[in-house]
Amino acid sequence: MRRIVFVTDFATATRQGERIVFRNGKGRWGVPVRYVEMVLVMGKLSLSGDAVDLLLREKVPVFFLTKLGKVKGSLFHTFPSGKAHRRVAQIQTLTQSRIEVAKRIVHKKVDEIGRLYRIDVEDAFRSLKKAESLEEVLGVEGEVSRRMFERFGENIKGYGLEFQGRAYNPPKDRVNALLSLTYTVAYCLTFPLVLFAGYDPYISFLHTGRGSHASLCSDVIEPVRPFLTKSLEDPLIRGVFSNKDFMKSGEGFYLRKEALPKFLSWFEGIKEEVVSKIRDSILLLEEVVS
Repeated sequence: MRRIVFVTDFATATRQGERIVFRNGKGRWGVPVRYVEMVLVMGKLSLSGDAVDLLLREKVPVFFLTKLGKVKGSLFHTFPSGKAHRRVAQIQTLTQSRIEVAKRIVHKKVDEIGRLYRIDVEDAFRSLKKAESLEEVLGVEGEVSRRMFERFGENIKGYGLEFQGRAYNPPKDRVNALLSLTYTVAYCLTFPLVLFAGYDPYISFLHTGRGSHASLCSDVIEPVRPFLTKSLEDPLIRGVFSNKDFMKSGEGFYLRKEALPKFLSWFEGIKEEVVSKIRDSILLLEEVVS
């Protein structure tokens, strides 16, 4: 099974045959590249040229994250050369029917929230159907997401970590830090899948692109967020994470590097289902961008 590799300290990565070998102040470990899903760097990583060549050849992305869980940049291979028609269609759809595509994305997310959290969302569907602007579509999404996080907060209340509502820039509490990290890892999983499907990850319908943010990946991940949120309830209720697993940085919280293995162990358990849902979300996109 392919796995996610976290780098949390200053480390170097070199190539030995078909393996990527990491070294830091604590030791050395190697991973056959065929078993690597992606590399997430939350510290500093020095990559040798041979290691870069191997990662690019095997289409293994490297994402560089802040300690608060935001993507700073990435290393990945080029666009698939045989699917330029999809990127052309993507641009045409953006100019001709952006609102309709945004509505479909939000409709799927609202449906998932209603199903997983047993919330009556019929009013949201009616509002979404009548929406005539991107702002109205985003308003529907924001309101139903607010209701989801209210129910999420009720479900985890009294099990250890406090949650006062979704606040992500920066994460205002420990639960928000976990939510942000969960969404970021899912976003990173989405990036290569969007590229393999032939789409430009920076041309989006619901979100607005900014800087290095691959906004189409955020579009694709929106219908998956309810599943990610619901899945996080289990480790929180079981007390997998405690207050000591987190640190505060300025106004925000982040998961200590010592606790990342616990997070990764949990996420690996849901990863295949997350990837399946991401693929379903891309198929939803393909229905309107051919």
